[in-house]
Amino acid sequence: MTINKEKTRYILQFFFEKGENPSQVAQVVNGIKSPVTVTANNMKFWFHRFCSGKPVAENIDKIPEMIKVDQHFSSYSISKELKLDHKAILNYLNKAGFKKKLDYWVPHQLRQKTQDGSNFHLRFFG
Repeated sequence: MTINKEKTRYILQFFFEKGENPSQVAQVVNGIKSPVTVTANNMKFWFHRFCSGKPVAENIDKIPEMIKVDQHFSSYSISKELKLDHKAILNYLNKAGFKKKLDYWVPHQLRQKTQDGSNFHLRFFG
């Protein structure tokens, strides 16, 4: 009997979504199909591949509230308090339009001249 690799991946993903342990799943799949269907290392690889992607973070909405309370919060203290990755905190603050100026988190606002896209110094030479 030939083993279809695509079907095996579907079986592995099913067990992954159930929250099973990779080594236990390898034993189950090897018992069902054949003794050499997947190895434990191969299972760990596929489980890692299934869980790749952006993790869901519920605490991300608390970041603006923390900054409104105290603008002196450092990004490291926010990441420790919310138990999120430091880089994720910085990306969120950057996308939300916050910049660190003189130890304060302030909304980044462009001047009217910059928002218009006009170059004042080039107006007279055109």
